Amino acid sequence: MKLKFGLKTYEVTKITNLKDKILNKKDNDKILYYPNTNLIDTYFRKENYLVIATNLDYQVKYIYRNIPKNKFIHIKENKKNIHMFLIPEHVKEKIVVGSILKIYD
Repeated sequence: MKLKFGLKTYEVTKITNLKDKILNKKDNDKILYYPNTNLIDTYFRKENYLVIATNLDYQVKYIYRNIPKNKFIHIKENKKNIHMFLIPEHVKEKIVVGSILKIYD
């Protein structure tokens, strides 16, 4: 998967099970995509993160900026209607609530 912000395109890793989650804990340069979940954590991370929650059409509903390591983020909505992205802070892109993320396979 690829995620496009303006003119830049970033590689996205889809996390669907515990094995994927554990294997990608130490790689801090990737954007992680958690489909159909409303709970995300930043345990074993080395830097701060930007957490984005979108609906099924990838329209941004919630943004949590500068989340430090060892924290949980829980969205109080049905997990079947929410996708979450964990983006490293070094990706400096302007994202606002209501914008639509461009996802390419």
